[in-house]
Amino acid sequence: MESSGEEQEENERKAQGMDITIDISILSAVEMKKTEKKHKSVPTYLVINSNDVWNVLRNRLFEKMSSALNTDGLSCNDYAVTFTVARISPQPMPLACEDDYKQLISHSLKAKSELTARILAIEKAKKNQTGNKENTGIQPPSDEDDEVNEKKTKKKKVHL
Repeated sequence: MESSGEEQEENERKAQGMDITIDISILSAVEMKKTEKKHKSVPTYLVINSNDVWNVLRNRLFEKMSSALNTDGLSCNDYAVTFTVARISPQPMPLACEDDYKQLISHSLKAKSELTARILAIEKAKKNQTGNKENTGIQPPSDEDDEVNEKKTKKKKVHL
């Protein structure tokens, strides 16, 4: 059987690569500490071609994120990046390597109408030099503090 003209045209377009719109939401570590309803992400978007290679997407993604956040030197190690594709892959999937990227492209091309995917980039909590979680300006309690708190909480017996 011969394929119809429409199928041939579709196959030619796929061979040339299809444009996929990527909606990007960026959340900082500070925003992640807030309740989910109070999260304020920084939105941006990116248009990629389905024939682009992983390194191209990764570089363009972090350039776009740097631009949206008005900062330089973002590293892919600083963010946990996931993607979803409406109706195809609604659960967040990791986007950390070339295989994940191939999955993103594959799922995006399955869409029947708009080729759109969503990427969520969440800044990882930074560790300070002592290995504790992100420096919040609050010092961990010391042994001296424990002794002071014990003295304050001891109840005195009062005889009437």
